[in-house]
Amino acid sequence: MTFPSWLRRTLFALAILAALVVLLFFVAIEIAPGYLRAYFTGDTFRQKISEETSHGLKVEGEYGPIEQQGWEALTPEFRSQGRPGESIALLNATGITGLFNPWGVFRRRWQLDWVHLDQATVELRLSDPAAKIPLPVKPKPWYQFLLPQRIYLKEVRADQTEVLWNFRDQPAGIHHIRLRVTPYGQKDWRFQSDDGSGLLEMAAVPPLRIASISAIVTKPWFYLEHAVITPPDANDPGSIHLDGKAGLQDDKSLIIHAVIDRMPLSPWLPEAQQDRLQARVDAEANWDGHGTKAAGSQSNGSVHLIDTVLSHLPLLDQLALFSNNPAFREIHFTTAACDWKWNDPSLDVTHIAIEAPGLVRLEGQLHCEGSNLSGELELGLRPENLKWLPHDGSKVFTQRSDGGAYAWAKITVSGTVQKPVEDLTPRIRKAIFGSPGTLLKMGLKELFGPKQPKAGAG
Repeated sequence: MTFPSWLRRTLFALAILAALVVLLFFVAIEIAPGYLRAYFTGDTFRQKISEETSHGLKVEGEYGPIEQQGWEALTPEFRSQGRPGESIALLNATGITGLFNPWGVFRRRWQLDWVHLDQATVELRLSDPAAKIPLPVKPKPWYQFLLPQRIYLKEVRADQTEVLWNFRDQPAGIHHIRLRVTPYGQKDWRFQSDDGSGLLEMAAVPPLRIASISAIVTKPWFYLEHAVITPPDANDPGSIHLDGKAGLQDDKSLIIHAVIDRMPLSPWLPEAQQDRLQARVDAEANWDGHGTKAAGSQSNGSVHLIDTVLSHLPLLDQLALFSNNPAFREIHFTTAACDWKWNDPSLDVTHIAIEAPGLVRLEGQLHCEGSNLSGELELGLRPENLKWLPHDGSKVFTQRSDGGAYAWAKITVSGTVQKPVEDLTPRIRKAIFGSPGTLLKMGLKELFGPKQPKAGAG
């Protein structure tokens, strides 16, 4: 293929011009480093880079004085406050070092191949579109078309990051996490950490360690690619695996999938109950709703408790006393499981199965509509453990099954979540108070039977 002579001359001239521009650029670096250093370390460049950074993060911020060492730029800090209505309330960083890539100028961008932060603090809040104020439009100098138009970062690493927010009107956050930030697409970012450096602290949740996390922040969505959360003790085998997404703008929906593996239960309980129930949790759950609010949300899943021990309860001590079976004082369950399905305002808990073999078993299902409870349960006890009741408990535990292993009593549940009602206790009381002999024997045992120390004593 033969090009016209005029086109060949034009392409040759353009090639010569490009070569001269590159040559002049490097000559300038060699001949006039003082001028370049003066520009990169002067207030004009610092203000420009501060404006570009603030614009991208939707904050009002400023870098400290910039020093240059070769192609590395150093500044002691970046301080900023979030713009009205934006999700970032504050972003500060200290000990900032970056490697400038001069070739980025030819692509009209200030390119930094890497940026290192000694420490960073980010405070987050709910965005408020009504409070947002458009960025002011500043007049651009005539030579603006010659300057790079944006900042491009290949990688940002922060040795120690604090990510703070409010949860239920109380401070919450991820502390001391070591982060790596890289571009995702043209305008979005991926945040990663995989060394277990982060510590999660928030109300109603015990301290947890962020073993690893990878998330993508886009304009409308926060995508959680994966997160692994564990107890603070590195030797504890428990873990929570999460993935999902959350809306950051008009759509505030939250979709989460969680898999829980051998997580200790007691740290999640009120302090007064932690000695009474010991267990580890295996579970899988899905949540689809408007944030964490129950209204309009859907959820389903299953849970299975393992290594479950129930103890230090006055009711268990009484059962042990009246049945002459000390095994009731500390019950070791081999099965404790259920499924659930939530579709606001309805909750169904099904396939309830709780058993300590040879001692007790509970089966059934529960339904909650708003705050109203209903359900049917069956409680099975060994016949020999019911001999303290009138007629060996046969008037209350009316069914025999499993080859006679258990005597069963049906339980109807009603009332509300705040005041649940079950009909087994009144039937047991009626049987006892209808037998003066049984009542007398129980009273004597209560008075003269062996006393158990209170939980936590001695």
